[in-house]
Amino acid sequence: MGAGSRGAARRAARREPRMKVLQISKFFPPVMGGIESVAWELAEGLNRAGVRTDVLCSNRSPVTTREHPPGGYDVLRSASWGMFQSTSMAPAMIPQLCRLADEHEVLHVHMPDPMAAIALWAARPRGKVVVHWHSDVIRQRVALRLYQPLQQWLLGRADAVVATSQAYADASDVLRPWRQKVTVIPIGISDNHGQACNEKAAAIRQRFRQRRIIFSLGRMTYYKGFDVLIDAAAELPDDCVVLIGAKVNCSTSTGPWSPGEAWRERSICGAHQRRRAAEPFRGVRRFLLAFDRTR
Repeated sequence: MGAGSRGAARRAARREPRMKVLQISKFFPPVMGGIESVAWELAEGLNRAGVRTDVLCSNRSPVTTREHPPGGYDVLRSASWGMFQSTSMAPAMIPQLCRLADEHEVLHVHMPDPMAAIALWAARPRGKVVVHWHSDVIRQRVALRLYQPLQQWLLGRADAVVATSQAYADASDVLRPWRQKVTVIPIGISDNHGQACNEKAAAIRQRFRQRRIIFSLGRMTYYKGFDVLIDAAAELPDDCVVLIGAKVNCSTSTGPWSPGEAWRERSICGAHQRRRAAEPFRGVRRFLLAFDRTR
C-alpha cells in the first residue's frame, strides 16, 4: 500500500465513530413531549459530534417503521398495540432491542418506560447501559408494585444514571440507593434556528404592543400547573400577557379543566412546534417554568 493510500485509510479511520449509541425512548419526534425533546437533542447533537447515535422507540400505530433523518441516524419505531397505564404496549421492541443491542456499545434508555425496561431485561446487553432518569413513577401506584422489581434491576444494571437537576436527584426516593451512580446533566436546548427567529420574536413583541410577555412552554397535563397560571393571569396588570406554548386543552389532577372568562384578556394558549419554540423565548421578558405539583 502506497503512502497516499495509507494516509487515506488513516483519515477514514479517524472519521469512523469511536462507538455507537442506541437511545431507547418511549416516543420520538414528531411525537412531542419532554423526554422526546431530550432524546431528539441528544440524537442530533451526538451525531453532529461524530458519535453515531440511533433511536429505538414505540410507534403510535401497530406498524413497525424505520426512518433515516437528515442527521444521518436511524429511528426504528416499534409497532404498538396502544397505551395502558401511560405505557406504550410495543412487544415488538423486545426482539428488536435484542438484535440492536449487539450492534451498539452504549444503550441510553430514558425512564420511566416499563416497555423499554422489559426489553432491556430480555436483551441482557453486554455493552454499557446509561439510564436517563426523568421522573419517578407518580400516578400508577398499583402498577408500580409490579414494575418496581424491574425498575430496581435496571438501576442496578446501569453503569451510569443521569438526573436532570441536583435538586431532583436529591429528592428522588427511587434514586437514593444508587446515588453513587448518579451524574447531574441539566436539560438544554440547541440554538440552531438561525436569524429568522429574531424577526419572528420581534413580530411577537409587536403583536402584543410591547406588553410584558410571560412565557411558559410545556405539555398541558395535570401536573404542570398551567390551570393555576392561567387563573392567576386574571390578577396581572393590564400591561402583562401570559403566553403558553401548549395545546389548548388542559387537565388537572381532578379531571378536565377550562379557564374562566377573566383569563382571556391576559392569557393566550397556542400549540408551538419544536422549530417555533425559540421564537417566544427570544421575544419575552420573563420565562415561567412549569412545575411538578405531585411532589
